[in-house]
Amino acid sequence: MEPNEARIVSVDQLPDDPLAMPPPYWRSSGAVFCLLDAIEAISDLLAELVPVLERTEIDLDAHFSKYPGSEQTDEEMEEFSEIVDELWEIEGKIKAKALVVILMSAIEAEDEINRFCVYNLHKDVAESIEKLSPSDKLLVAAGAVGEEVGKGHAVYGVIKALTQWRNGVMRSPTGTA
Repeated sequence: MEPNEARIVSVDQLPDDPLAMPPPYWRSSGAVFCLLDAIEAISDLLAELVPVLERTEIDLDAHFSKYPGSEQTDEEMEEFSEIVDELWEIEGKIKAKALVVILMSAIEAEDEINRFCVYNLHKDVAESIEKLSPSDKLLVAAGAVGEEVGKGHAVYGVIKALTQWRNGVMRSPTGTA
């Protein structure tokens, strides 16, 4: 930045022409880093899951051979619980990371649409659509640059589903949809 050049500190200072945008050009939400971390963790957890699943299946076969009846006593349930505990723990971690992946994907997708709007649409258009849902922003942005993306288009449906899931999770008192 030139020493005499003033820093942009508010939206009203942004240039009307997106090509005149000075650096820093875009500050991401950082959701992509959480997304990548969760995907990597899922990969590691799945690798960890394979031997646990194999061991659990063998132990469960032995358990049900030892206790063939349909009603289980407290002792049998305790043994069953000990057999499946590690499996259920890993499955719970995988589910939690999968939820993070979905949530961060929704946040990152909206961030990408917003960035596209800032760099490719006139400031008045970008500001006018700021309050729209990500899927509706996508329709306006695509139309403004001459692309044919409609409500029947796959990317529109995916963005809409991600946003609805994210909004449902964010409103849910337990944090799950």
